[in-house]
Amino acid sequence: MSISEITGHQSFTEVLGDGKTYTFSALTMADYGEIENVLKNQRREGLIKLMDGNMNLDAVKYIDGEIKKVTAFDDVSSFSGMVRMLCYSVRHKHPDTTLESIANLLDMQSVTRVAGKLTAMVEDLSKNVEGQTTAPE
Repeated sequence: MSISEITGHQSFTEVLGDGKTYTFSALTMADYGEIENVLKNQRREGLIKLMDGNMNLDAVKYIDGEIKKVTAFDDVSSFSGMVRMLCYSVRHKHPDTTLESIANLLDMQSVTRVAGKLTAMVEDLSKNVEGQTTAPE
């Protein structure tokens, strides 16, 4: 049984700043994994710059410990984090979309509106999947 059979929907459309209609889809586990890898690399690069050439075994252990704490949801509360999630969501139907291109089409109101719809869709998916009592066919 597919997600769309469980929920009746797995995407929604929204008109963005360029006047075009974009389809936003539920994020996949692969999307979350990619986002997490991006965030881990950004955190690693930032910590390495902070160490400024003073890398020793303790510094490496510290960086590794900090990187392990990073999850895909760490920057959702920031504007750039929300834009990143929306970019991954829209890429399913619009594969040429880049983080920069989607960021240029969004303002704070549209990010809030679209992110709210995406969050509601994910919550619906979770509730419906949790409510499944029979094995998928």
